[in-house]
Amino acid sequence: MSRPPKLATQSSFAWSGTTNGPAAVRCVYLGSKAALAGFTLTHGATRDAGDDDRQRSGGGVRCQSVSAVVSNCVLTGNSAFRFGGGAYYGTLNHCTLTDNRAGWAGGVNSGTLNHCTLTGNSASEEGGGARLGTLNNCTLAGNSASHGGGA
Repeated sequence: MSRPPKLATQSSFAWSGTTNGPAAVRCVYLGSKAALAGFTLTHGATRDAGDDDRQRSGGGVRCQSVSAVVSNCVLTGNSAFRFGGGAYYGTLNHCTLTDNRAGWAGGVNSGTLNHCTLTGNSASEEGGGARLGTLNNCTLAGNSASHGGGA
């Protein structure tokens, strides 16, 4: 008799119901020059092993380049084992990133944000709201990081 498959264990970066691990599912992968507009992306997660950029980053959305554009979207309750719980890379316009978690950059890592709001995001290392990106006319409030850069 075969044993049932073992369930992935929940990472400390994941929300209840959102699990980083081998069975994790990211909400969206967005290729270069692609666009996503008007969606809510919630409870996406990343793998906890493999390539940092491709498999362990961008729980809500992982963009292939800054030419990938996310507009008028809400990214909430997502998690990444490594970088960008809400978003990794890309250009975000008029988006709201709330209550996302990651090892580094709970809200967004390495992206360009225009007129976005980042609230309540957290990172276990650096960049609670944002890390290694450019923010233009954005609002940040209540983001936190354990080792630096709560903004």
